[in-house]
Amino acid sequence: MKYLATLVFFLVFINSKAQVQEILTQYEWYLHTLNINDEEIFPPVNSEMPLVVLNFDDDLIAIDFWTQACNSGIGVVTIDEENYSFSFVDDVIDITLLLCELEENNIFDGDYFELFYSNVENPFEIGIEYIDDPYATEELISLRVISANGDFATYHNWILANDEFSISKFKLFPNPVSDRFFISSTANKNMAIKIYDITGKAIISKNDLIPNEFVNIEELKVGVYFVFISDKQGNASVEKLIKK
Repeated sequence: MKYLATLVFFLVFINSKAQVQEILTQYEWYLHTLNINDEEIFPPVNSEMPLVVLNFDDDLIAIDFWTQACNSGIGVVTIDEENYSFSFVDDVIDITLLLCELEENNIFDGDYFELFYSNVENPFEIGIEYIDDPYATEELISLRVISANGDFATYHNWILANDEFSISKFKLFPNPVSDRFFISSTANKNMAIKIYDITGKAIISKNDLIPNEFVNIEELKVGVYFVFISDKQGNASVEKLIKK
């Protein structure tokens, strides 16, 4: 299922004022590449940092920006629909300063978060592309976040692994949830999960979950969480979970 050579990219021109924000907040975005000083950088893929995730969460009051590599970056943004850009409120992004276990992750974290931190006082341009793939069962979208100095990060709304497109094989239900949720899996294999809060702190970890086995989160506070799910076949996904 290696479709990469056959993909057709085309720019999306958005006329409706609501569409940019709707697209940004509708999906979890997975980093594909960084481009820093015209150098293309691929994120490491390892047990400490299996994915680099970006989320725009609309809580009806503001748009929360959250991204995680080894460390996490958090801020509040406003979206300029007319100019296809977003800006950090008060020119602030908070970044955790944890030391990664793997040196390659420390190096990548420095490049990745510098993209945002060094340009936080300026708007970030947004580029959105739909991808025409006749084999896809879900809509494939590429997101480019471009800083004022020309560096940029490219994300997809699917996980790219082993040169193959892999739409998430996992679903959480119910979501939003009050006390417990289940995970459905098309792979039908035992799974491992880690639940992170909005700061990137791991708060629940479970191994050898079977599909449709419930996970109890009754003691968690109301809010947004992120669930990293993986199975023994190498499938992995980060899903947003809302505790009500």
